[in-house]
Amino acid sequence: MKIIVLNKDNYSQKRWDGGITTQLLILPTKANYAKLNFRLRISKASITAPQSIFSSLQGVKRNLLFLEGASLLTISRKKHQLLLPGDEINFKGDLPIQCKGKGKDFNVMLIGDGKTSSQLLALEKGECIELDQTTSGQFLFLHANKGDIKVGIGNENYILKQEMSLYINELNEEVLISIEAKKAAEVILAEVLLK
Repeated sequence: MKIIVLNKDNYSQKRWDGGITTQLLILPTKANYAKLNFRLRISKASITAPQSIFSSLQGVKRNLLFLEGASLLTISRKKHQLLLPGDEINFKGDLPIQCKGKGKDFNVMLIGDGKTSSQLLALEKGECIELDQTTSGQFLFLHANKGDIKVGIGNENYILKQEMSLYINELNEEVLISIEAKKAAEVILAEVLLK
């Protein structure tokens, strides 16, 4: 089990027609998003245009968690999905998707077999939650979206200041994970089951 802490120096930003995307992680680390030669990519996006079109990504599974604002997604010109903070949606990256509305979102992109899920956890001042992670081979990603948190993994503690991240590349043992907020905070939890 390998635990990696990331900060803004590890991230990269790119402007697109609808706003700005901040890449938090790409694996393998030498992969190139434009070449679609990654296995896993995690990012946050600010949607600043009132209308935008998602990039078409052949062979990519996408998991999107909405963080701020409100957006209406139109998928393949048929299905409409309103996204509010905390809402999650999974879709194929090659589907034509139009977006109306401004906000911020969190994206997990996966190429190959596997499943992804993500959630937005709101912690009150002094609150501590525990995650029981028992799935072998699972990839776990935590991001301090708002405020600072203390993450306990087994006997080790990690302080994540706002906008810092931590990931466990492959859970190979049962481990207790705790998340504690000294002040009110928001944490993004993404889980990826790689096959």
